[in-house]
Amino acid sequence: MSKKLLAITLSCTLILSSVTFALAGDKVKGKENLNKIKTKQEKTVTETEENEELETNEEISDESSEKVNEEIEKGKDWKELKDKLEKDKDAIETQKDELEIQKDELEKKYEEAKNGEDNELAKELNQQLQEIKGQMEELKQDMKSITIKRKEVIRNKYTEDELEEIEQAKEEMLEDGEDIKVLDVDSVLSKKANMKFDTPPVIKGGRTLVPVRAIVEGFGAEVEWNEETREVTVLKDDVEIVLTIDNNEVYVNGEKIDIDTKSEIINSRTYVPLRLIAENLGLKVNWDEETETIELDEEDTEIDEVVEDDEVVEDDETIEE
Repeated sequence: MSKKLLAITLSCTLILSSVTFALAGDKVKGKENLNKIKTKQEKTVTETEENEELETNEEISDESSEKVNEEIEKGKDWKELKDKLEKDKDAIETQKDELEIQKDELEKKYEEAKNGEDNELAKELNQQLQEIKGQMEELKQDMKSITIKRKEVIRNKYTEDELEEIEQAKEEMLEDGEDIKVLDVDSVLSKKANMKFDTPPVIKGGRTLVPVRAIVEGFGAEVEWNEETREVTVLKDDVEIVLTIDNNEVYVNGEKIDIDTKSEIINSRTYVPLRLIAENLGLKVNWDEETETIELDEEDTEIDEVVEDDEVVEDDETIEE
């Protein structure tokens, strides 16, 4: 009886152990399955994040490429527009020159008719004169329109960041409280030169001062700076101009010249008198007060100015605040 009871007890123990091991196995297997599911979910999330990051980087890359392409196209566009406007300007100047010749001839004939008391002829000639003056006025307005467009083209070659930096420099200059007028970077025009300012031209004491490097390098000259002597040397062909900061003495090919406008440091840039540099580099300077524009070109290029009474006005004699 005791042996039979012992056998039954052992059988129950074995059955319970099997069930326990089975449950434990299922539990471990369940954990493994859960871990697999969790790992799979984490992997899916990671892959999704990586894909999103990749797409974001691709979008940024695409935007950067588009921006670069836009800047390249922008550079091409402004050069093409500049050339076109220069041709339009030359055509208007040619028409103006022809009208000037006709005007001079008619004025001479008008005076002869008037002195000869030929009133009928004088009246007819005077009428022709008025018509020519009207045509010249129209050309003047056309030239003004082209000048404004040329300024827009020049401005368009600057990036938004560059314009913001220049505007900030302008504000800093004005905050200094000096007797200074800051011009726009598109206020200096030239048919041949490609000038680009990182700080704007200014009018100080009735004189135009410009960042030396932008001007001289735009016309193919070289500029050197001596920190010890605070001298600026401009070189082009057989011309050497030496200016000293805060000094009225200038040396052109070794010859001393006294000027009434000093070179100076403004906004951490070297500014020099525009007229001095321009004339000694063989450039012609014209100032259009109506559009606040300075025209620079070679001396052998005729530049008619758009001012009242068709008078040619020097920039640093008329630019006053």
